[in-house]
Amino acid sequence: MKKPSIKHAVYLIILLGIVLYRYNVLKIPTKEFEEETTIIDNLRSKKLIYTQHAECRMDCRYISEEEIKAALQSGRINHQKSDLKDQPCPTYAIEDRTADGQSIRIILADCMDVVKVVTAIDLDEEHQCDCQ
Repeated sequence: MKKPSIKHAVYLIILLGIVLYRYNVLKIPTKEFEEETTIIDNLRSKKLIYTQHAECRMDCRYISEEEIKAALQSGRINHQKSDLKDQPCPTYAIEDRTADGQSIRIILADCMDVVKVVTAIDLDEEHQCDCQ
């Protein structure tokens, strides 16, 4: 039987690296990841308040305060849906999947001393809400 060559070992290591990278097993910090972590840490450090609109949307879309808080722990920023130029507070769109499998997006306004939950969206299902 033929012994594996160094060339084969190198190919195997490269293939393993690609697979681990593809499935996000290797948590190699990137500048974008570090910036996102800093932003989310900042949002988590402030008092969270809910606008009347957010409470209405959460109610009709079956999104709880616990799910909002969980999204702040494990969610990711959708930069295309965020608006750092929003006035008076920049807004961030945080997306996550809830424990029961609901895909949600929450819009947070990063104000001076507080973070306002502006709205909550169910990305999988359209709900009829009667919110002002």
